[in-house]
Amino acid sequence: TVAAMHPYYLMRAAGGAMYLAGALIMAWNITMTILGYQRKEQPLPGSAPALQPAQ
Repeated sequence: TVAAMHPYYLMRAAGGAMYLAGALIMAWNITMTILGYQRKEQPLPGSAPALQPAQ
């Protein structure tokens, strides 16, 4: 009986871990929003420069 429930306990533990990870990410995002941190804008490596209009 307990052995038969083992896969379900594993799935429940995995779901709980994902729930906890989501809560931690949310807390991090809220903290960074409150503190007002902004990402530094940098071009992606390997991206082409923006096109300029013809003169």
